[in-house]
Amino acid sequence: MVGHFNDEGKFGYNERITLTRKALEEMDEIVVLAFGEDKEKVVEELLSGPERDYREFPVQILRDIARKAKKHVYLVTDQAA
Repeated sequence: MVGHFNDEGKFGYNERITLTRKALEEMDEIVVLAFGEDKEKVVEELLSGPERDYREFPVQILRDIARKAKKHVYLVTDQAA
């Protein structure tokens, strides 16, 4: 889990969780939540775009895990994404 400092300079964990590739590979199933218009392009590229290096496009790791580790990855979005 990665902490962050908000605009008021307070430390917290409530905005995001970051896991390593190894941690993701250890999971039986992965559920990804992507909400909002700002996620639309990323979701589109993940689902139908070309394969890219995960250092350029970190969400590519999910595609790799689904294929190579044969894990189920579920993507939940709203209409905006």
